[in-house]
Amino acid sequence: MVDTRFAVLALVGLLLVAGCSAPSTGPENDAGTSTPASQTETATSTATATPSPTESTFVMTAPGEESSKWTEPKPPKDPEDKRQDRISKVEFVNTEAAGDGAVSNFDLEVTADTMMKDVDPTPDVDGEPYFTVVVNGQLIDREAVNMREDGTFVLTIHSGALGQFDAGTLDVRVTMYDVDHYHDDRYDVWDGSVDFQPAE
Repeated sequence: MVDTRFAVLALVGLLLVAGCSAPSTGPENDAGTSTPASQTETATSTATATPSPTESTFVMTAPGEESSKWTEPKPPKDPEDKRQDRISKVEFVNTEAAGDGAVSNFDLEVTADTMMKDVDPTPDVDGEPYFTVVVNGQLIDREAVNMREDGTFVLTIHSGALGQFDAGTLDVRVTMYDVDHYHDDRYDVWDGSVDFQPAE
């Protein structure tokens, strides 16, 4: 009797185990596969700072206004005379009238032969012509120029250079030189004068 009961219980247990392992035909498995959970991707945009364009600064200079301070120019190097008729004319130009025939500012227009072919220091070597301007014994301007047989050159006189002089007659000397290794060659000299009245 006990064995029969044990056999029945064992049979019931086998049926229950077999029933649990059987495939289910529920609707949740009709698709045959399970749908994975969707993944939400969050795109993170990194804001890149765009540099603002660099602003160009333009310094406007009013007409007649000097853009830099005057400094005393380099004097000629141990000049050596090689006098020739090179300067044909010098005129005061771009003058600013100051009353009673005087001027408060001026430039100098020089007409001269500045050709320096084969002169420095041996044949086939060209020279380097330049002019200086001396006022009342003070060197105030030095300007290199191109080589021309009959050239016209405007020497710009800085107002700061003239500001050191008192009212009166200014003795003005224009000299033409050529740069050399040991002695700058002096080729011609022009002397003149102008009535000067400092600008207020």
